Amino acid sequence: MFEHLIEYRYIFVTGPHRSGTTICSKMIAQDTGHDLIMEDEFKGSNLNQLSAFTQADYSPMVIQCPFLSDIIHDLNWLIGQDMDKTLIVFMHRYLKHIIESEERVEKVDFNSVARGQKNKYHTDSQQHISDIKYEAWEDQREIIPHYLDVGYESLSEHPLWIQDRQNLEFQHEIAKPKLPRQFADGIRTLQEI
Repeated sequence: MFEHLIEYRYIFVTGPHRSGTTICSKMIAQDTGHDLIMEDEFKGSNLNQLSAFTQADYSPMVIQCPFLSDIIHDLNWLIGQDMDKTLIVFMHRYLKHIIESEERVEKVDFNSVARGQKNKYHTDSQQHISDIKYEAWEDQREIIPHYLDVGYESLSEHPLWIQDRQNLEFQHEIAKPKLPRQFADGIRTLQEI
């Protein structure tokens, strides 16, 4: 499904929280053979750590980063190199389904997350944070050299898809991503960056 994305060195998967960034990142990493970095690996919003990580000479990677959606148009400073080998994947999901997903995930205070993110967008709008992110994306994507809009429902065609998601019990745990080979071999840890 995503094999054609193998040409990109960095693939950033972003969008609203609960829009499918996690599963999409895993699918892309599986299909391309790229290393997978989940946002928990770089403490979610530690941009200095992420920048140091991406500027090192590591193997191609997929980076799951819904928190970056407000600055995704300005990644040159983050990756420190030409954007020709960088792809931004933006996830789209119906707002109703995002809210239903938030309600199933009881251990995360999405209202608190939304308040913090609305501050990043400099808005006190009563809109759901997902709608604010979608509006910002409409403005940003035209200045991004390589991007791909992916609908959550389209992921159901992939072998990693779990059909009966309604009955899944959500377990909030830090995923163990497939670390880049340099880290997996014990040469460095993310904390050392």
